[in-house]
Amino acid sequence: MADEATDILKKEQLPRVVRYVDNSKIIRESFLGFCHLSNGSTGVAIKNEILKEIKDFGLHIKLCRGQGYDGAGAVAGIYNHGTAALIRSEYNKAIFVHCSNHRLNLCVAASCSIQIVREMMDNCKSIADFFNLSPKRQEYLIENIKSYLPDSTMNHFVFKDVCRTRWIE
Repeated sequence: MADEATDILKKEQLPRVVRYVDNSKIIRESFLGFCHLSNGSTGVAIKNEILKEIKDFGLHIKLCRGQGYDGAGAVAGIYNHGTAALIRSEYNKAIFVHCSNHRLNLCVAASCSIQIVREMMDNCKSIADFFNLSPKRQEYLIENIKSYLPDSTMNHFVFKDVCRTRWIE
């Protein structure tokens, strides 16, 4: 899985994650790190960087059974010069799957034009702001959560800010 991102210095970075089944038959995901896309973010450049990194980590691309990217043409262009098509042309078992989290985000973002959804998102943001912008209210919230859920294994008590394109975070 990979997704091009631009850092604060305006350099294109490629975070990479591998999903695999370990010896105990448990599905795992490991973050391999970021690499700078010094040759640009075309499908060919990203493909070359991914294949190089896989080799550098001592992994075997011929064992790859899937590729996951967002829907951008440079990576997901399955019919032309996208990374997915280029890798699949060499390794036919590396099937492209559109990132389900990204697809879900796109659906939610599109639904924000619906009045009731937009109002719900606005209400969630107002509630999050109400607690997150006041240390006293935040402490009150934490105390009440702990009193109502004393056996909870919950260890995160801050509301996430609502964002139309990254709402599932």
